[in-house]
Amino acid sequence: MIDAKKLAVYSTFHGLIYGLRTLVFYGILGIMFTYLLLSKGLDAVDARDFKSDAMLFLFIVMPVGGLLGDILNRPKLLAVIGGGLMAAACLWLALTGDFALVGPFGLLVIGLGLFNPNHFTLLGRLYTHRPMLMAGGFMMIYACFKMGIGFQHHLFPALKSIDYALAFGFGGVLMFVSTVLLWLFVPSHPASEEMPRAATGSRIAALLAYMLLTVPYWISIDLNHKFNAFVGAELLGVGHSTLTGLFQYLIIVVSILLSVYFYFRRFPLLLMMALAFFLTVLAMLPLYFFESSLFTIICNALLMGGSDLLVFAFGCTLMVKALPARWLGAASGLSFTLGGSSYLFYSKAIEISDANYHSLLLACMAIGLVGTLIYLLLYLFSPRTVGGRVGEG
Repeated sequence: MIDAKKLAVYSTFHGLIYGLRTLVFYGILGIMFTYLLLSKGLDAVDARDFKSDAMLFLFIVMPVGGLLGDILNRPKLLAVIGGGLMAAACLWLALTGDFALVGPFGLLVIGLGLFNPNHFTLLGRLYTHRPMLMAGGFMMIYACFKMGIGFQHHLFPALKSIDYALAFGFGGVLMFVSTVLLWLFVPSHPASEEMPRAATGSRIAALLAYMLLTVPYWISIDLNHKFNAFVGAELLGVGHSTLTGLFQYLIIVVSILLSVYFYFRRFPLLLMMALAFFLTVLAMLPLYFFESSLFTIICNALLMGGSDLLVFAFGCTLMVKALPARWLGAASGLSFTLGGSSYLFYSKAIEISDANYHSLLLACMAIGLVGTLIYLLLYLFSPRTVGGRVGEG
């Protein structure tokens, strides 16, 4: 069994790897549109369609990559292969001429489809025998994810202003470094090391609710971030990207502090999921009942950021606890696909929000209330076990 200190070290490596992966993928994705317009000569419609097709392909590849890792029981190997493909794709974009288009972006998407779910499997198996530390570990991963998102807003636009080849090449080097770190410093645990479970029916029901609520929840999160950034930027007189970055760094600080706290504390899992969804309701209330102000924007950003953090950390914990270790890859791939597919419905939701903003706020609050009630009922009616309620940990 791995002691708590070693577990913290391994979690730090996982977080660093995940942060670098996020920095590279979202950085490349962020400059893809202008790259297709300026370097490849595509018009705006074709560039947008190409980007959408790449994302759709990614949603298909994710569960397949996780399932492949589960069947072969080699998640570390497949994660390393995925990281290598992403590095190769970035270097291909950096070194080749005008003929490079579908090939490198295809490699990038396939690489991420192999990397993400199998990296999640490695992290889930790491906490197999110390489940009470799991939520804190996933919060650390979330903080690193937000760091990657925050830094890419500044790093890749600055690099592409010099040269697109420099931006792609730097992304390839970072992805290569993260892959080497994964190969050398992240342990691989066999799927036979099963976590002791009791009364898993309640957890499976909670996991199904999590999967079903993923798409509407992430649509509400995306809409909220859009509104916050644009309205807040107008109120403060700063750029949209500047305010988005400030919100990201604020959430990073909160995530790190909470990850340390939750690493050494034990809370009822299902109750924390109920709290996560209830925070979305509290976040929407100031926007619905009051005029937009700096105070309402900050309150909304903190509450939605807290909800996002708790849903990620305790949702991942729920997945690891509810399922056998040998199926974590396929389940996490499906979860990533559901979360990402909100992107497909986002533009339609934007049209609705422009036409009837308050109705959409009510719909988002309804989603939060439904999630809150589901998890409260599951918590209250889950059977007793030796260690307390099934939802604990």
